[in-house]
Amino acid sequence: MNFLVALAALTLLAGCGAELSAPTPTPPAPPALPSRIWGFLGTLGEAAENATERIRQSALGQRLQTVLSELSALHWEARARAADYGAEAKALLELSAADLRARGAAFARKFRKRLGRDHEELQRRWDGIRDLWAPQD
Repeated sequence: MNFLVALAALTLLAGCGAELSAPTPTPPAPPALPSRIWGFLGTLGEAAENATERIRQSALGQRLQTVLSELSALHWEARARAADYGAEAKALLELSAADLRARGAAFARKFRKRLGRDHEELQRRWDGIRDLWAPQD
């Protein structure tokens, strides 16, 4: 996910035409590097900050934040559900062998049904997130 954010940021930086502003005073350069390099690095830093702010304020930047927060929520919800399923399976395995055989088939049916419902719900939510990126007319 970090790769996608970095890729989106690089694309937006390239396309939004960041404006260079006058460099702010920079600390004195160490003797090994000339002051021109430090000035150039300061100018690049300001351009990056300017572009970052323009991206945050743009409609695409806002949509990107929305999509990322939805994906994060979806991720954590899926992890929580998986942990619940694991806890239920562990509790079931701790039952006696005879009870395990008697309840195993019922649990498997229930588990498949719940997984199916959760899959459908998560798929609907994923489709909703994907629709945020769809071109809007």
